[in-house]
Amino acid sequence: MTNDSRDTKPLPGIAAAATAPESRGREVPGGPSCPLCGLGGSLPVAEVPGDALRRLWRSRLEIEVPAEWPPRFTLRECAGCTLRFYDPVCVGAGEFYSRLQRFAWYYLEEKDEYALAARRIGPDHAVLEVGAGRGAFARRIACASYTGLELSEAAAREARERGLDVRVESIEVFVRERAGQFDRVCLFQVLEHVPNPREFLRACADCVGSGGLLIVSVPSEDSFLREETNAVLNLPPHHQTRWTDRALAAALTALGFELLELAPEPLADHHLVNCARARAQTTLRRLLRRDYRLVDPLFAMLPMRAAVAAASLPYERRLRRSRLLTRGHSVTAIGRKP
Repeated sequence: MTNDSRDTKPLPGIAAAATAPESRGREVPGGPSCPLCGLGGSLPVAEVPGDALRRLWRSRLEIEVPAEWPPRFTLRECAGCTLRFYDPVCVGAGEFYSRLQRFAWYYLEEKDEYALAARRIGPDHAVLEVGAGRGAFARRIACASYTGLELSEAAAREARERGLDVRVESIEVFVRERAGQFDRVCLFQVLEHVPNPREFLRACADCVGSGGLLIVSVPSEDSFLREETNAVLNLPPHHQTRWTDRALAAALTALGFELLELAPEPLADHHLVNCARARAQTTLRRLLRRDYRLVDPLFAMLPMRAAVAAASLPYERRLRRSRLLTRGHSVTAIGRKP
């Protein structure tokens, strides 16, 4: 379904980024307000034809997108906080995510951010995980108490069968009864899915007690993701926003948290091929003098896909030698509440 309404009240501290040196001199045209900082106006980055995107979902993953489908999406970038967001809003419903969860790769058991967060969790901590999935993170930590929130009934049921307290409930409802009761609140690869990141983050932050930590991981636009074409999982209705490191850091500090760490992950084995192909796509676009497009029918054709696969092999060999020195898919921010 589509929803174009946005709360335009600025999040204090982030809107001020519009006057930072990086933003001065940039034109701020008319457009929808940023869903994170509330700054009016945004810069169009790329256009996505709705029909081309529908065909991409169907051909790559055999998934039909929502019936109410816009004729065109615009990826926009906030001139202040640098968050990128899709306009109009189009969120995948339960059936859409049920189809994705058929794939074994959709819920990864091991992620770099799990290890990073686990090092900040002790046996006396009360932990809340927002977007708990099947409970992969919960099974690797030792803490005083664990509570998970998950909107997928199927995933939550699997987690409960493993003895975990995972509830089908939104954070906006949960916080009404449990504000300030957790030492650690974690959300991994969740924020990019929600159309209202400002309100969502506020609710997560309100669950953190004094001195507690908010730990947030998102796919980073400062990684190879920025170069990818036809990356269907980084497009509507799956993702609503695309996060720069700067936007994530600004979001936590604007909520009053002390930023303790902003950690890009090294390139993971399961993302190595994607990174190599993104670089190959960039090389071929330059050779063809073709502008970058989020959805490019040329790169969806079998001959071009074969060319990308061949061109990516030298990149893949180099990345295997220097993987730990190469920027990976995600970034994690850790903030402490005063």
